[in-house]
Amino acid sequence: MHVISLFPQLNFFYSKYNYKIMLIWATYWGVMIKVFDEMMRKVVDIYVDDIIVKTLTRGNQVGDPEKVFNQLR
Repeated sequence: MHVISLFPQLNFFYSKYNYKIMLIWATYWGVMIKVFDEMMRKVVDIYVDDIIVKTLTRGNQVGDPEKVFNQLR
């Protein structure tokens, strides 16, 4: 992390990211959108290292994860 002191009362922080890491993240996110297009934000929340399956009704605790696992195949 680098600190730039342009103004004595303010500090601005920036960090350099590896270009390959940015490409990997963009590829991962693009694949997740293709796989879970209609399920995103309704049944599935996708984070960097997690895929969270939500159920909207109490009785559908088996059906929604089953749909997600079938979509992953």
